[in-house]
Amino acid sequence: MESQGILQCIDENDKNFYIDLSQINMEYIEGARVFKILFKLTHITSFKNEEIKKNSEGYITIFKDLGICRNDWFKLFSFLKNGRVTGRLMNEDSFYYDVDRAMDVSNKLGGFPIFDMYYRELTLHKITELTEEYNPLLPSEDHRELYKWSGYINNCPISYNRWNEKYMHSYKWSLVYKQPTEEGLFYWF
Repeated sequence: MESQGILQCIDENDKNFYIDLSQINMEYIEGARVFKILFKLTHITSFKNEEIKKNSEGYITIFKDLGICRNDWFKLFSFLKNGRVTGRLMNEDSFYYDVDRAMDVSNKLGGFPIFDMYYRELTLHKITELTEEYNPLLPSEDHRELYKWSGYINNCPISYNRWNEKYMHSYKWSLVYKQPTEEGLFYWF
């Protein structure tokens, strides 16, 4: 049923969901010609004007036909409403995963030029970050928190023995810096 711009849809897993077209920021679908044609949001088309395909229960099957699950659609839909993907922000990798899933949906629906720009901006930032030289010598320089740090004071047998018992055989450690301290040189691994 399409009532006041609310669409009933079914996804690739036969899960029902609704789309409120009034929630979409129309600026975000500028240039998204295929999406507009698929959802009858334009009258200008060189294709035969057919009804949106529905199943026997009246649910729109575009998502099922294109192999799109509703959770991935929701990631793109959040962008179409708010201008950003509202992914799992518990860590950066899961956020980028959500953005990639939204891009897959975008591509299946014909693409959204503004989302393509958003995606390029995010991935360019990530690629730049991953390819820049990163070689911290101290824990305080490890702002990405990529390394496990440990160490001991070189002229203190107790410090060395504790470190040796705990770490020597459990990891491949590399000496990266000898930091002068009042007690002697602190060896950072």
